[in-house]
Formats: sequence, structure tokens, C-alpha cells
Amino acid sequence: MSIGLINLEKREEGTELKDKINLEDIGDLYEMNKQEPSQRSLSVLLYLTLTHFGVSWRKTEEFMQRIGGMSPQTCHKWAETFIEEDYDDFVEENRGASMEIRATRKNASFTSLELARYLDDQYYELTGEVKATDQLIRSERLCRLDLRRYG
Repeated sequence: MSIGLINLEKREEGTELKDKINLEDIGDLYEMNKQEPSQRSLSVLLYLTLTHFGVSWRKTEEFMQRIGGMSPQTCHKWAETFIEEDYDDFVEENRGASMEIRATRKNASFTSLELARYLDDQYYELTGEVKATDQLIRSERLCRLDLRRYG
């Protein structure tokens, strides 16, 4: 059902999506954009941010259109893909090679924090440096992004 520019079904989907959004997902997309910017990841980052702050579908659509971003409908689809932890589908550019990689990939049996601590321990053990702060060598956020990327 549509009223003007607002598609009520999409609006309801957006509400469901809003319940799924967490700041870690938005932070992961932010990190992705710092490392490998793309129109898809930037548009989805903006879309998730606007949705997180409760901006209406109509205003989101108008904003995305004015800045040349992807449509909210397309962003919604890709946001669902990203949030559902399907990183390969999210970054894939319809090239067939990722099928082989995906078929051999296994899910990690540890958390991003465990990985960050492990890398930190290994770094100091290998370099012989003395750890002076509580800051990790590779942040938990970057390790979480690595796990999304590599399983």
C-alpha cells in the first residue's frame, strides 16, 4: 500500500530493521568505509544511521536522492544482508570467484575480543616489547570487521 511517496510496507520493514540495528554494525560499516569506500557501503552507512535516529522514510528517500546515494529500498536490502552477517554477499560485485571462497570458509569459534587479545599477546611476545597501556594493538572493532570478512 502506498500513500504519496511513502510505501507503508517498506516503512514497516524499516521499523523491523531499526530493531536489528546496533551501533556495532554502524561502526563496522564506518571502518569499512575508511578502509575500502564504495557507494554501497557509504549509502548503507548513511541509511542505517538515519534509520537508527528515527528519520522518516520520506526524508531518508529525499536525502539519499539529493546526495546521489542509493535508494532507501536498495539500502534496506543491503542493510539486511550486512546485519544478517553475510559479509561476502554485501561486498561482492557479482563476480563468480567468491563462491569457491565461501564454500571453503568456516565460521570462527571465537569472539572479536578474544581475537584482539590474542593478537595483542602475540605481538608483545614476538617483539619483546613491554605493554605500557591497556590499548590493544588491533582494536576489537577492527577484529570484528576481520571476522565478518574472513569468518
